[in-house]
Amino acid sequence: MLIRVLFMQRKENYEGEFGPEVIAAVDEYVLEENPEHWENEVKIAKATNKDVSAGFAEVSIALDGDAVRKLCLDQHTIKGEIRS
Repeated sequence: MLIRVLFMQRKENYEGEFGPEVIAAVDEYVLEENPEHWENEVKIAKATNKDVSAGFAEVSIALDGDAVRKLCLDQHTIKGEIRS
């Protein structure tokens, strides 16, 4: 599974004030079926954040799709009670 991520680094008043932020992401299936969607997302995200951004980076991240699916499907129940 491939994920395409657009990171943004905010302008800082001092070094380390902000960490990189994910401002857009898309999976390989959307990229294959509709590559224009990602191009538009990137343009909009950059335009929307141009005044607060020091820079942007597009990164491709490869993930184990089966492991991600397992994480999504494993439902954990947290038991609790409501007290009034």
